[in-house]
Amino acid sequence: MANEFASFGEVVVSDLPTKSTSGKIYDKLIVEKEGVAYPATETERTLKSKYLTESFRVEDKGFTICVELQPQTTYDSINGDSTAITYVKFTVGEKPTFSTYFGDKAPSYEFYNHPVAAIKIDIAKNIIQIDFVPPSATNRLIIDKGKISWGIASEDGAKGIVIQKPNATTQPCMVYVAPLTQESIDEFKNGWDNFADFDALAPLAGGIKALNKVGRGVYIYEITAKVYLTTQSFTFDNDVDTKYLIAPKVSYKGKPKLGKNNYVRFDCLIEQKSLRTNNYTGFDKDDPHTYSVTLQFPGDEAKLAPQGTKKGETVNCGENAKEHTNLTAVTPHYNGTIVKQVRLDFADGSHYTFPDSETGLFTAIDKDDNGELQGLVKNLIVADGDWKEAYAKEVANRIVRNINDSMSIEEGGKYLTSALAWKSEGTVKIIVPTKGGSKLITIPKRGA
Repeated sequence: MANEFASFGEVVVSDLPTKSTSGKIYDKLIVEKEGVAYPATETERTLKSKYLTESFRVEDKGFTICVELQPQTTYDSINGDSTAITYVKFTVGEKPTFSTYFGDKAPSYEFYNHPVAAIKIDIAKNIIQIDFVPPSATNRLIIDKGKISWGIASEDGAKGIVIQKPNATTQPCMVYVAPLTQESIDEFKNGWDNFADFDALAPLAGGIKALNKVGRGVYIYEITAKVYLTTQSFTFDNDVDTKYLIAPKVSYKGKPKLGKNNYVRFDCLIEQKSLRTNNYTGFDKDDPHTYSVTLQFPGDEAKLAPQGTKKGETVNCGENAKEHTNLTAVTPHYNGTIVKQVRLDFADGSHYTFPDSETGLFTAIDKDDNGELQGLVKNLIVADGDWKEAYAKEVANRIVRNINDSMSIEEGGKYLTSALAWKSEGTVKIIVPTKGGSKLITIPKRGA
């Protein structure tokens, strides 16, 4: 797809330079490294809807955007053809660098000697805010609808950056002292005693001349910038991908289903007390804490009816089926070795896929009280072993954990809870709650 963020720069790789064609690299600039990757390009992924309307702050190390700066040619008469189209890479956790072309051999140079602390993005308003270490109102660069403002810029160039506003005789521009070091700034100030006076070009020319004598100089840019940002920018890390992007639509056709010796298991983190049920989170709805309940399939379809679909309509999957007769298939989807999503198919023709590709939630109806159980899916795995044994253990643990004092019977100061038993090949297995958790007892059948 074309760049989802229409107000930002769309990347056309074939349009980007792969060799130096103009500009000057000053002697005092030090190569940080060789090899400059292209900016994030097209992707079929989609940003989660809330990030399209709300500003958000990305603090994940490695997150990168690229900003293109265009030369302001009005001042070529005093600065020569020194300024090339420049590409600045801002990566959270690293100092920003710049280059004039891309490729394995392309050199990059330090743009600013403060690492990026975070990048705040407002898609709807077309604003990018880059905070540096240490974060402050002055240690910040903002690109608002393509226009640059930088907290360290000043009329006297004390920090090596001057953003000149337009007036009757001058063009707007950003003067950038290169390299951006105190030595360069001092040389520039010595040669140009009035940074704001662009009407008389002699002071600016004097500053440039002073710098050029010692292998330094200035780059003069337009005060507008093009930001390269697409959904691919968020795909460098699995956690970042999951946090910001809707999971890609998965086709489960042909994917292997789980066999009888496997089951899926996950933790469901429930934060809203109205989305808890007695079977799974206990009876105290006034407890303000987050609940974490372990769920598994096959198994929990006995008490839960996930809110899935059937022929395009939302339904409670397997709501009216008898225990453990309604789930026909469990199909995991992997990204490498990580389980990303699971599809549950039911005998009534409905199906449910979780976690939700946008919210990361699992949602189901408790068949006993019709309450809604909803929470974030965490630690989703495919487990090995007999799912019946695993489920029975978890149910027994819930019985002990969710005891309701007003409805329980005590004997000798201890609560009495029911044991769970079932037949297996050649054995009878019983789960009994104990102080140390549930205990599995296996009894061989007579003659087995």
